[in-house]
Amino acid sequence: MKFTCRLLLAVSLAVAMVGVRAQLLPPAAFFRNPAFASASLSPDGKLIAALVPGASGRLVLAVFDPADFSKSRIVAALADADVGRLRWVSDRRLVFSAIDLASGGGEQDAPGLYAVDADGSDFRQLADRNWRGFVTGGRSLSDRSLPWYTFFEGTTRSRTNDDIFVTQVPYDRLSARPGREAPSTALFRLNTRAVRLTSLSASSSGSVHWGFDANDQPRVMVVDKEGRTTIHYRDPDADKWREVAQAASVSGASFRVLALRDGSTAIVWARRGGGDTSALYLLDAARGVFDEQPLVSVRGFDFSGSILLDPGEDNRLLGMHFESDAPGTVWLHPGWREVQAAIDAALPGRANRLHIAARPQAPYVLVESASDTQPPVFYLYDSKERRLTQIAKSFPEIDPAQMARTRFVRFKARDGMEIPMYVTAPRGAEGKKLPTVVLVHGGPHLRGHHWTWEPESQFLASRGYLVLRPDFRGSTGYGFKHFQAGWKQWGLAMQDDLADAARWAIAEGIGDPQRICIAGASYGGYAAMMGLAKDGDLFRCGVNWVGVTDLELMFTANWTDVTESARRYSLAVTLGDPNQDARQLRETSPVNLTQQIRGPVLLAYGAADLRVPIEHGRKFRSKLAETNKDVEWVVYGDEGHGWVKLENRVDFWTRVEKFLDRNIGSGAK
Repeated sequence: MKFTCRLLLAVSLAVAMVGVRAQLLPPAAFFRNPAFASASLSPDGKLIAALVPGASGRLVLAVFDPADFSKSRIVAALADADVGRLRWVSDRRLVFSAIDLASGGGEQDAPGLYAVDADGSDFRQLADRNWRGFVTGGRSLSDRSLPWYTFFEGTTRSRTNDDIFVTQVPYDRLSARPGREAPSTALFRLNTRAVRLTSLSASSSGSVHWGFDANDQPRVMVVDKEGRTTIHYRDPDADKWREVAQAASVSGASFRVLALRDGSTAIVWARRGGGDTSALYLLDAARGVFDEQPLVSVRGFDFSGSILLDPGEDNRLLGMHFESDAPGTVWLHPGWREVQAAIDAALPGRANRLHIAARPQAPYVLVESASDTQPPVFYLYDSKERRLTQIAKSFPEIDPAQMARTRFVRFKARDGMEIPMYVTAPRGAEGKKLPTVVLVHGGPHLRGHHWTWEPESQFLASRGYLVLRPDFRGSTGYGFKHFQAGWKQWGLAMQDDLADAARWAIAEGIGDPQRICIAGASYGGYAAMMGLAKDGDLFRCGVNWVGVTDLELMFTANWTDVTESARRYSLAVTLGDPNQDARQLRETSPVNLTQQIRGPVLLAYGAADLRVPIEHGRKFRSKLAETNKDVEWVVYGDEGHGWVKLENRVDFWTRVEKFLDRNIGSGAK
């Protein structure tokens, strides 16, 4: 079965002719935490759990009764942290992790693990958050909670008990840098009331994930180790794992097991048969044999999404959520296909994602509806009454009528390669040459952009800027050839794609050639500085936050969370070998090209960043200041690799707004 999402073609491209800079919303409206997020139906579909801001501003766990929202209640809150990821264990019990959004995202703490009943009773801390002081001893700070290196792995298939699956990865966060490796991963079943562990599998070296059969026994094991991904299968009659498939992790032919349909048939994400894009395949794990034809493929895109199973019928495949140029859903089950059609008709021009309960007799469906101009809005669909009711908005201050439309294009780079890109133009800006921002995603080897309401591009468009978001070569999601074309091309062909994106906008008559800025975080910050060094005649200014500036430092820094395995088996392939490619790494490092950077620069770094240590910024700023007097510098002392605190997000984007206005906006000379 092959399909392509056609959602963008169905969306009206009509644009209201309103003033480009009318009714400006403040930065906080774009960058605050959502008012309603992570909504999830209980397995029986009779309750909804979600994250909402509490009285202190911290995110708390709330549970709602769909039949009577007045019965909603806050069931869990943490005094020193926000509630993080949540998951239903059973019809009446939940587990969740923690994140500290008030202190830079909790870089000093593990996520921990907690459990609570839907009425707020029987609260348990399952795993500690504080890893300092006992990371090498293996003993918990609490008599009953487990050590910090205990992580949620999954729920039981029936969802009728209080058990979950967890892994323990006992590495030392303090002494393992550089190369914070996981020496072993062990699997356990954990009772969330007694906080009691039962071992399910002996420790395996590397990063490991499991697939479970109908009896909640680990039957398939996927191991990432030393640059290779392997699938292992355990026969029911023998407590012994055997390898059935393997591939190089960075080759694009890697594996990811999404589910087991029965005891040995796995649904696997893979790229096979010499094809360019990844797809979903069925694997007979007992024999190690893949089906020749994919179960699901998306033309022109790697499969990205999730599958929808009916655990009551041996994990029968009901449908799947996927993404091509926009999000979409395909149902194999005729009943759910009918429900989807009815909701799409009621909410046209949006991606309407149905969240169905684990039990087929559930009375309600949770609908998450969003578009390029509409942040997620949540609805409740009453299956019996066939009634759709709005229950919450994630960003209630955002009016879709004031937001900018986003379209997906593919342009040809100078060597003929097609580069996918999302283009967001201010409302009412047709026929104008606009000041332009090329917004570069981080990673860089991931899919960076999507057809969705995106705060950064919407904020910039609201200020009158054309925003270009290219998924340059080296990005994933568009096939292996597109990904591989970016290997060892930092500052080279990857950089040319960004310049070609700007020149595409000029050729289209929508970008002003005299008013173009390049901006981004992490790799995007690197590309922004390389853009000024390499294409200073094209880019008037650059914004770099938490950006890499010294490629050699990527291999030598010993205060980073980049693992030795990543350096040896991933970075050496995609970025460059520190020995064989040493000259290229030096010549494509912005820190060595500061004399070529003449345009204004805004630099921002987090003092607690473990991914791109602040030394990247300090060293670069020191050298740049010798030849460039127009450098703005800001350090957020309590932030890591990005801005978690709202006040820091507002401060940073207020600075960006003023910087752009001064250099390519209305205040430009």
